[in-house]
Amino acid sequence: VLMQRIDQDTLQSYATPIGGTGSSVLPDGSMVELGADSRITTRYTARQRVVSVDAGEAYFSVAKDPGRPFVVIADEMQVTAVGTAFNVRRHPDRLVVAVSEGKVRIDGAASDNNQAAVTRETESMPLRAGQQVVYNKGSGSVTIADIHPADVASWRKGVLKYMHEPLGSVAMDLSRYHPKRIVIHDVGLSNLPFTGTVFSTRIDDALRALQEVFPLQVVEHSDSIELAPRS
Repeated sequence: VLMQRIDQDTLQSYATPIGGTGSSVLPDGSMVELGADSRITTRYTARQRVVSVDAGEAYFSVAKDPGRPFVVIADEMQVTAVGTAFNVRRHPDRLVVAVSEGKVRIDGAASDNNQAAVTRETESMPLRAGQQVVYNKGSGSVTIADIHPADVASWRKGVLKYMHEPLGSVAMDLSRYHPKRIVIHDVGLSNLPFTGTVFSTRIDDALRALQEVFPLQVVEHSDSIELAPRS
């Protein structure tokens, strides 16, 4: 169930719990679907529709309004659309934006601190349906890859798909759908690239399968599951 908190007429917050997803119609008629353990904040004015992805993942189906751009801010990146559909997944060190319909524009977003300068400014970049951009916060690198439009938000059907993603980011993402936190403390293991599909209802099976592919072992703790180097 999607929870909603209305702070004032134009400011709203939407959130989902661990393991739960939800959807809602935004004030302009746009639709948002939130992945597990995700949170967004919306601020609408007469001239602009602004959404902040504060945590997790969100899929937007944007209502057309050429005179009022739809802007999604996630960390240091800004996604601008008029009428389109796209997905935003936020990690502490990575941001993944994928487009299933129409086009969006990717820009550097203003920083949250009081400094006027943005620490890492990206050039304005168009992104069309069937494309995905990955922003690595640590290195500042931006990479674009092709993606099947049907795979853009496959998580809505319980299918989590990853392309060349660090295993540490994958573990963090899977944690949003599992009652226990999934952690990797070993840096080398965390940086190994993973490409594959995980069903959100069968994460334990997927973790056991990782032992056949990577030099790791699954270690159960009372409040977490650790992927540790194989002893």
